[in-house]
Amino acid sequence: MEVYLLVLSFVFAALVLVPLAWYLRAPNIAALAIGLWLSVTNIIHAVDALIWARDDGIWVPIWCDICTYAFVAIPEDALTSSFKHPATSLITSSYLALPAACLCICVHLERLASFSQMSPFVAKRQRILLECIICFGLPAIYAIIRKLRDGQMNETD
Repeated sequence: MEVYLLVLSFVFAALVLVPLAWYLRAPNIAALAIGLWLSVTNIIHAVDALIWARDDGIWVPIWCDICTYAFVAIPEDALTSSFKHPATSLITSSYLALPAACLCICVHLERLASFSQMSPFVAKRQRILLECIICFGLPAIYAIIRKLRDGQMNETD
């Protein structure tokens, strides 16, 4: 087992969580999203390193389901009969969420640098709503679309 991978993943998962209280007070949703997504992916990689230390045998089958799937709230009626388990990959969603959060930070910095003429309260409320949609809504939509596409691909096989 690569012990350094296990230790560093847990250490960095904890270190990423340290400034989250500051981001909540700010409120900086994009930085909060980066911290949460990085922490979740680091924990997944650390537990993977712990479980599959010396071989590739599946010793903890429930962990495969936990780290591979995150349940997305979709009404059962909205799903086709072949798609009964609305779940998708956390790691794959983070591939979209992390760059999206970085984009939100860049947009916020651009607005600060350009001295936009909106009232501070309205601008702050719009920024928070937009960052929530981009940082958490887009990855959820991506996860749903990906799962629907995977379900259709399995039907044709």
